[in-house]
Amino acid sequence: MEIINKAMDEQQTKKRGRLLGVRDKSVRKSRPITLEQIKFSDNVLEGMNPTQAAVQAYGYDNRRLASLTAHNNLKSTAVLNYLHNQGYGAARRVVKLSKKAKNETVKLNANKDILDRAQIGVRPAGQVAAVQINFGELRERYEE
Repeated sequence: MEIINKAMDEQQTKKRGRLLGVRDKSVRKSRPITLEQIKFSDNVLEGMNPTQAAVQAYGYDNRRLASLTAHNNLKSTAVLNYLHNQGYGAARRVVKLSKKAKNETVKLNANKDILDRAQIGVRPAGQVAAVQINFGELRERYEE
């Protein structure tokens, strides 16, 4: 009897969710990435902020529309997967630079980037307390 009640409760919950416009996320299908989304992602990887990347990739004049599109793109599973996969390529290029660059400054910066990504050499944020003690007349007593 408990199993039937539980199943009925689940059905009612799903039904209420559909009436309120809530989608079941487990059923969501991921759409393939579009050419504009690839351009947007590449621009973001090059260092542009997402709104600028959307303006350039989609050719928008309206910054609000570009900002909304950038927000939606950064929530899209296809774009997130693309960015994740491209991130590995970027890491490989940085390692290659650190080994084969002719300029020592480029090598140094690439190595610093690798260490930053791996969080090596980064000190954890700690608390530092500064204390000032004024002994006044008792100073001689504590200097012994």
